[in-house]
Amino acid sequence: MKVVHWTTSRGEDVIAEFLQELSIEVREDYFDLVSILKSGKFPEYPKNKLLTSIAPGLGELRLRDATGIYRFFYFLKRGEAVYVLHAMQKKTQKITERDRELILQRMRKV
Repeated sequence: MKVVHWTTSRGEDVIAEFLQELSIEVREDYFDLVSILKSGKFPEYPKNKLLTSIAPGLGELRLRDATGIYRFFYFLKRGEAVYVLHAMQKKTQKITERDRELILQRMRKV
């Protein structure tokens, strides 16, 4: 299965740009977890959490280092690809309404 990062209408890879700002530790963890998703399996909790209460097929990769906690939201379209739709530094317990709407909007476009 392939992994597709969300790109803007200008062709900018928003996930790759976000990753560039993070530590090598977080980047390595991200690519390790994405590799597991590519193989058709799910990483174990707490590194991965399914968000089926928000939308079927939606999940989040949960990473941390000394500088903070980071979330990468993905949509698994079985038999097609894993779409990484949004990334953010976590500052609160809940996903903000703005982030939730952005993720759902991008899911609908996939």
